[in-house]
Amino acid sequence: MINKEKIERINWLSQKQRSEGLTAPEKEEQKLLRQQYLTHIKNQVVETFSNMGLEPSEKNRHRQSCKCSGCKKH
Repeated sequence: MINKEKIERINWLSQKQRSEGLTAPEKEEQKLLRQQYLTHIKNQVVETFSNMGLEPSEKNRHRQSCKCSGCKKH
């Protein structure tokens, strides 16, 4: 779940990256937070379309829920 604190942390890391750079742990944290944010947004879009009666295709459903790296389906 993305909350206000996570969004503030994403923004802070982004500002720090532009101004002075990030350490390796901060880069990993930024990568993880961005992935969580994107997953949250994608889920909101899918939910909105589902509420409108539109369902994603099987290919896109897999892409949205897949946690693998290189499953050859996307």
